Amino acid sequence: MGIISILCCPECYATGWKLTDHSKEGLCSNLCVACNCGFMTGFTSTKENKKFSLNTLLVFGLRLIGRGFTAGKKLLCTLNLSCISKNTFRAHELKLLEALQLFSEENMKAASKKVQNFKKSTTCGVSVDGTWQRRGHMSINGYVSVISIDTGKILDLEVMTQYCKMCKLNVKCEHV
Repeated sequence: MGIISILCCPECYATGWKLTDHSKEGLCSNLCVACNCGFMTGFTSTKENKKFSLNTLLVFGLRLIGRGFTAGKKLLCTLNLSCISKNTFRAHELKLLEALQLFSEENMKAASKKVQNFKKSTTCGVSVDGTWQRRGHMSINGYVSVISIDTGKILDLEVMTQYCKMCKLNVKCEHV
């Protein structure tokens, strides 16, 4: 016996509830509970900034394991769940990127202040390290990080690329 059948309608006190799914967006649904007398109430998955948080968590999990939209679509289809569109997936990715950039900037500022308080000066020992996306000299993407020797915290991070989508499309843009 389901939980819905135990509950009574506040209008007619009947127990004949009907659960319907009004709309779906990825893993999230808008559910409606209706009674035979016409009383209807509904509930939906939680939203943050007009985006369903469950779908954002799906995108975050996929990006953590190094997978993207296609892998998510295969997973959800295998589980017989509806998938979000590619545009929605990209919107969630951009939301996560914005949050990650904000967090990393705040974290590096805090690490810099910690070094300043630790050393009581503006000079400190650092370790500079970098890597490329692929081995050899054929990679077009890489990054360099600056790590404090005293605290082991990242003080700065720079991602570099030799590829520009705007230049490839012959769109004029100013960049280094």
